[in-house]
Amino acid sequence: MTYTYNITANYADCEIEVKTNSADVAICALMEHAENGAPVMVVDGHTGEIYAMTNCEEPWITEEWSLMVLGWLMKTMWEIGD
Repeated sequence: MTYTYNITANYADCEIEVKTNSADVAICALMEHAENGAPVMVVDGHTGEIYAMTNCEEPWITEEWSLMVLGWLMKTMWEIGD
C-alpha cells in the first residue's frame, strides 16, 4: 500500500518511520520527533517529493507545508475542533 505521507525520524539508536494518509498524523509525527531533537524528513509517498526536513544542516519546508503546519499549530494551541 502506498501512503500519502512518509515521515522518518532518525535517532542515535533507531529510525522511526510513520506512513499515513492523514495530514494531521503526519504533522503530529513531524512535530513530536522534531521537538525531541531528531532529524525528521516528510516525503510524498507517491512522488518522493520532500515536503519538510528539520534538525539537519539544511532545514527545508515547502510553502504549502509551512501553511499546513501553521494551521495545525493554531488548531492545536487554540484547541479548535475539526
